[in-house]
Formats: sequence, C-alpha cells, structure tokens
Amino acid sequence: MGPDAEGAIGEGARSLGGASLIVRSPTDAVWAWVGKPEFGREDLDTLGSIAGSAELRLAIGEPAPGLAGWRLTHDQARAALPIALRGVERVVRYSHVALVATVVRDELLADSLRRLYLDPLDDQPGRGRQLRQTLRAYFDADRSVSGAGAAIGVTRQTVARRLATAEERLGRPIAHCAADLELALRFELLGPTPPVAP
Repeated sequence: MGPDAEGAIGEGARSLGGASLIVRSPTDAVWAWVGKPEFGREDLDTLGSIAGSAELRLAIGEPAPGLAGWRLTHDQARAALPIALRGVERVVRYSHVALVATVVRDELLADSLRRLYLDPLDDQPGRGRQLRQTLRAYFDADRSVSGAGAAIGVTRQTVARRLATAEERLGRPIAHCAADLELALRFELLGPTPPVAP
C-alpha cells in the first residue's frame, strides 16, 4: 500500500526476472505475485528493498509452489499487512510476524494477552513502562540479563530486580510464560488499529 505502489511492485518484480501478476484491489491495496523457478532469500530481500525508497508498506508471504502455494502466500501477505501498516517496519515478511499477525486478527487473544501479561505490570504509576522496557530488552537479548542491562543502560542487578518484580506481579516465573509475555509485548508496540485493506 502507498503512493505508486503498483509501479514500485512492477519494478521490483521486473528486477527479479520472473513472471508477475499485479492487481489493484478495490481498497487501494496492490496485490502482486512474482513467480520464478528458484525463489531464494536474496529475491525476498530485493523485493523488500522497493519500499525503502518510497512511502510504501509492503507485506510479503512466503514463497510456495503451485496454485495452493499461490493462495497460501497471498493469505500470508494479507495477514502480515496490518503489521506493516501499524508497526515501525515498512516491509514485513509473514514468517517474521506470524504469531503477532494472529493476535491482530483475534480480539479475544489480544485482550487476554493484555489482561494476563501487561495489565499486571502496571501496579504503580510509571513502573509498568520501566518493566516493559526491561522485559523487551531481556527478550531482545535472548534472555540475557547482562545483555538487557547493556541495551537499556542499567546494571545486571537492576535488570534482575525488575525481572523479579515482573514475576511477582505476574504471579509466575517468566520462564513459564516467556512466549506469551514476549508476544504480548510485541503486540503492544503496534499501537492503534488503522483501517486495513483485505
């Protein structure tokens, strides 16, 4: 989606040297399928680079063969589009956001993640923000206390104290709910829901 999306997608498809099908949807989204015998990671990077020079938002499904693959990759790109529209990254691959894309489409799941994992962190004014920042840094550092401390400019002891506070507020060890907690934190960063094209 974005200004001259059709032209940018066409240029990207031509640069890959494959066949392409480009369709403008009724909601101003541009759908494009690019086909070639071998479709590798470099090809996805090339396709993703077209949004770097324009105000485009690009959602990419994963390569898959045949008619069933054509449908699957389209559905994946449609599921990833809300992430591209709401998030910081303008180019989003489905394989990188599959779980968050599921949360976006499921109100019960989104509300439950917020209530179970984010609301409990807000016991004191301003404290929840600090705990969220620490938890995000902890997950971004592959659950390294030292790495999280370095990323946010605090000592490892401070990180350890904040993690202990988070565990106390959540009522369970982070290790027992890490995947759900990390997903809730990622979803929260998306912000409000914009209108999304089908």
